[in-house]
Amino acid sequence: MTEYREARPEDLGGILELCWEMHSETDYSKFELDRGRAAEFVGRMMDDGYAGIAVDGGEVVGIFLGGVMPFWFSEQLQGCELLFYVRESARGGFVGKRMVEGFKAWCELRGAVRTVLAISSGGDIDRKGRFLERIGFEPIGGLYARDLV
Repeated sequence: MTEYREARPEDLGGILELCWEMHSETDYSKFELDRGRAAEFVGRMMDDGYAGIAVDGGEVVGIFLGGVMPFWFSEQLQGCELLFYVRESARGGFVGKRMVEGFKAWCELRGAVRTVLAISSGGDIDRKGRFLERIGFEPIGGLYARDLV
């Protein structure tokens, strides 16, 4: 049975292993991966933000990193996803949905009035968008990128 919880320091190794897997599957795989910087970032999110994980059979199969911040135009708060990934073997069930629900609840406890999730890693954007819409999110824009190197 899959366990959903906030990450603990002893989870860092499993989280980073999943991050390396995620990096290799995304549009960002063409950019260098600094493992030390990534570990520092995940550690900071565990201390000062939201770091939710899904664990199945002792293995981290999902990770969700995010935080709460004010809108640029208001003191009201919004929850913003920074990294969301579910291992391919754990997709197609409820892992992603439960992870989003955990983040949403965390944001609500901190007074957020909106939760924003982004699809910014490439891949099957339509499938990811359909997933988000099925669980109650509405599209409000799009992301566009242009490599400079």
